[in-house]
Amino acid sequence: MWRRSCLIVTVVMALTSRVTASPESGDVNLDYVIKRAEERARHPFHSPRADLPKVLRQDNLDYDKYRQIRFRRNQALWRVENLPFRIEFFHPGYLYQEPVHVYEFTATHLQPIRFVQDFFDYGSLNIQDEIPANTGYAGFRVLYQLNETNQWDELGAFLGASYFRLLGKDQNYGQSARGLALDCGEMDRPEEFPIFTDWWLGKPEADDKELTLFALLDSVSCTGAYQFVIHPGVTTTADVEAVLFFREPKDILEANPQKRLPVKPSGWRR
Repeated sequence: MWRRSCLIVTVVMALTSRVTASPESGDVNLDYVIKRAEERARHPFHSPRADLPKVLRQDNLDYDKYRQIRFRRNQALWRVENLPFRIEFFHPGYLYQEPVHVYEFTATHLQPIRFVQDFFDYGSLNIQDEIPANTGYAGFRVLYQLNETNQWDELGAFLGASYFRLLGKDQNYGQSARGLALDCGEMDRPEEFPIFTDWWLGKPEADDKELTLFALLDSVSCTGAYQFVIHPGVTTTADVEAVLFFREPKDILEANPQKRLPVKPSGWRR
């Protein structure tokens, strides 16, 4: 069961083996992601769909072909170190046409988690030569010993647009949540689906009972910086803090002039 225990939103107007790179020094926190979201909001939206290799697009990779691609469980992030959480990645393609870039961080270092074909079993497909090395992932699932001490269960998944879902002990998936929904049910314009384009995964310590993730959201109308702190248990909870930067006025701001804010992450919170 997913339950949001804390959500703080700041809305801001913007005027205008494992293959990794060498670790960089850096302090990854919400402010770190806010700066990147604010900078991106000053430029037009670039759809990650344009970066998806042709062989992975829906007209080339249908449902049956996509199902053949499976993540090799022995390649899960943090498995070798026997940490309390593990990460498995989803392959891009078919319905999942926005490649996502993923990074791992600790208290002192940051490094990208590069796309690695050897993480996946492609079944009878012979498409590996057509997939560039810099292709991102579609998303990821989080594993945790939620129900049994010697069994790794799916705790949650972040896949497609800004959708995510989490599980509590002895539960099955129900309705998904979204990082942001825009123009739902409007009669004069289609709904907008913001997407998580970049993720920063906090490497846990051996005795950690919670997992911290950061995400950068992007859309035609806005960008956003998100922090998720996931607490597994009988009732799994997620503390979520989000800061939004709008590229242009939305109805909520036009209808509430007192909520117009300067171009910096401060002001309206709820």
